[in-house]
Amino acid sequence: MVDIDKHIQDLVDALHLDDETILKQFNFALGERELTREEALRFLAFLRSELNAKR
Repeated sequence: MVDIDKHIQDLVDALHLDDETILKQFNFALGERELTREEALRFLAFLRSELNAKR
């Protein structure tokens, strides 16, 4: 079984890296469908924006 919480923490910890590095390290999917590159980039931008707003 995959430890989802660890994967989420790994992604949050990696958000300081550039997009290309993150896209190489992680796979992004919604259900069974893998996100397109553009969708994944928008998701990363959303995560960064939300985390910055909470600071």
